[in-house]
Amino acid sequence: LDEASGHSAADSGYEGTDGVVTNSGGEASPVHTWVTPANSRAGNALDVSSGWGYVDAGNLPIAGSFTANIWVDPNNVGADWRPFISKWNSSGGTRLFWLGQDDTAGVIRFGISTTGANELALDSAGVAIGNHCLQMVTAVWDETTKYQKLYVNGVLNASIERAAVSLWPVRTGAVRI
Repeated sequence: LDEASGHSAADSGYEGTDGVVTNSGGEASPVHTWVTPANSRAGNALDVSSGWGYVDAGNLPIAGSFTANIWVDPNNVGADWRPFISKWNSSGGTRLFWLGQDDTAGVIRFGISTTGANELALDSAGVAIGNHCLQMVTAVWDETTKYQKLYVNGVLNASIERAAVSLWPVRTGAVRI
């Protein structure tokens, strides 16, 4: 998210899938602000705190093991169920994973699905993030070892073995950041 204006976010990775800034209704969103270096701690950023905006990164294929990593600077860790990054349709059937704020202030949840409708949740060990504090949050699913892990600022915070399960092999649905 290196942009400073507009409704698109260029993919600087290897997938080449640019994102579109939208709101929860799916249309182009006026409910966001690009934060520039003058008032940001780490370069340009997208502030969606004034609404339910997100970046639709398109249908990125995720199968087997994966890592989701994102820098966050929350304004209100007390707000329930705020996703940071997800491939999770709340209507079910296309759920794969989501990473975000739990309903307990400062707690992070990393949920994965093995059926497309269920959630195997891993919550951080207590309060893991705070208001107005830039933090790196990383979620890891290892399909080989069957471990679900959650890191905060590069340090393992929580993990659990999910023996005899496999990630739901969903191939459709947008990744939302």
